[in-house]
Amino acid sequence: MNETIEIRLKGQGVSPGLIRSHEIAELIEAIEDFVSAEAARSSPEVRRDELVVGLYAIADASIGLKFKAGLAAVNVPAFVAAAAHVAAGNFHELSPHSLRALQKVVAFAKRHGAVAELKMADASEPLAVVTADTVIPEEPRIRGLAEIAAKTLRVGESRERCSSLQAGPSSTARSLTCVRWFPSL
Repeated sequence: MNETIEIRLKGQGVSPGLIRSHEIAELIEAIEDFVSAEAARSSPEVRRDELVVGLYAIADASIGLKFKAGLAAVNVPAFVAAAAHVAAGNFHELSPHSLRALQKVVAFAKRHGAVAELKMADASEPLAVVTADTVIPEEPRIRGLAEIAAKTLRVGESRERCSSLQAGPSSTARSLTCVRWFPSL
């Protein structure tokens, strides 16, 4: 199995030495996040820190970033499937983390008028092409009602005590306010 993943950036003025280093670093991080997020989603039994997708070569002429995929049996099929979703415009099939990473690639393409090709390193044809015109939908926002069940632990204290409550995963947690309730007499 080929373990090498590549993103090739093509466009006028897109070559090593003409693009700032921090932009290249942002692309490297975006591709690693893109692949590892999809691999973690397809194989939840594998820890995310085991899903290494490390840069091993930068090709000249245009910018070709080549990555070696650790755990290739997990990373490569996840990359191929995610690239197929990108090519078909099925962005809703990608994880939110992958979408955020892909948005960085699109932002780079817009800034530099570039085209990004997602491909296996030995392939002549890309699996997917991302251009400045690629529109990635925003993450959907879920709205609705929630019901919180609580248990009364103490009644009748002379001073008010309340700790903040957390609901949901830490990235979307919202602090809940303590409300003092006085029953009608």
